[in-house]
Amino acid sequence: LGEWYAVDADGGRPRTIVTYDTLGPTDRARQAQMGERYGMLHPMLEDDTKVLMTVTRARGIEGSGSEVVLVDTLSGRKSTQLRAPRADCGFVADAQAQVRFANCFDDDMINGELYERRGNRWELINRSADTGMRIRVSDIAPDGRVYAIADDRQRPAGFGVVNPANGEYTEIFRDPVSDVLTYVTGTDDRTVLATVSMPDGPRVTMVETEHADAQLYRSLLASFPGQMVNMLGATADGRQVVVSVQSDRNPGEFY
Repeated sequence: LGEWYAVDADGGRPRTIVTYDTLGPTDRARQAQMGERYGMLHPMLEDDTKVLMTVTRARGIEGSGSEVVLVDTLSGRKSTQLRAPRADCGFVADAQAQVRFANCFDDDMINGELYERRGNRWELINRSADTGMRIRVSDIAPDGRVYAIADDRQRPAGFGVVNPANGEYTEIFRDPVSDVLTYVTGTDDRTVLATVSMPDGPRVTMVETEHADAQLYRSLLASFPGQMVNMLGATADGRQVVVSVQSDRNPGEFY
């Protein structure tokens, strides 16, 4: 149904954080309502017992309402931090677990709006029906760069950055025939090193040259020609990295 569980790093104290069990003696703090869906927004690694999550509630023909909640991973208690500016929105938080943007879409999934959190208010910075550009913020680098995927409904979606001050979008890369589908991040899990499009097989295009991880990723691509390489996670100091490699002939290997 969408339950969430937590466990200590050593495997101890497994516990339910979100449950839909209405029949058993469930702690009220852990109880979720049918129609609610929880998702991880930020793990808050510097806090051993708290995470930021999103909860989305269906509203019938009115779409879905979303809010950000702070969840205690020991007790399951939840406290609302903020609510979306309108129906049918998703949130983007920065490296410091501050919610910065909301990507919102209309029922037809053709038009949408981009909001930025300024103080205690949401400010509209792009409406695709007015500008002709659909802009979706995808991540925020530790240095403050706001990454986005955008398209004008005429050409494939490209990858670029958004200036939070005025909502201006600057394109970095666009494939001539295929949308940018995803991207590869560095050991900080936020700095985008390369984009991935799919004109035939996966096409990886480096978009970062200055970051220390860019050289590492180039060497990995050279070591596994014709395969898709991802850096899945790293130790806090970045000295050890988990790498996945796969292709149409390789179901997946980890290094």
